[in-house]
Amino acid sequence: MLTVNGAAFSAELKIIETAVLSEIPNIAKNVSREALRRAQDGLERSVYGTVPGRVYVRTGTLRRSVTVRILPRVNSISLELYARAPYASDIEYGSNPAMSEATLTLIAEATGGQVTSFGRSGRHYTLPGPFLLPASMYALEQARIEFEQVLVKHWR
Repeated sequence: MLTVNGAAFSAELKIIETAVLSEIPNIAKNVSREALRRAQDGLERSVYGTVPGRVYVRTGTLRRSVTVRILPRVNSISLELYARAPYASDIEYGSNPAMSEATLTLIAEATGGQVTSFGRSGRHYTLPGPFLLPASMYALEQARIEFEQVLVKHWR
């Protein structure tokens, strides 16, 4: 027969909870850095690292406009990853025809947030070149992995 001291077990769980919650800011910093890097990689693959076209000049404005913000939350991680350039959505979803957010989200989830190329380039600039959604999906998965690692470390 197994006997468990409820009060002692509860106290041990509280210690683990406190330890795990104290790690959330570190996880948020790690994940936000990686999300930004992944978004930059997506832009490199879909815009800056492709054959230039004749329609527009690459100024680097979109690359510089990508921002990640850690939003203050109690006992959770919340990040905002966005691009302030007015044409960012044309790059992310394409423009002729545009791919829906739902479709790109499904693709990002299915690939684990890996950078996905649809052949977008300076010459084929109307095709989608997702960089934010894949980076966001990757960040979500990475946060889960890091949280699980912290939980396991403190559980032992």
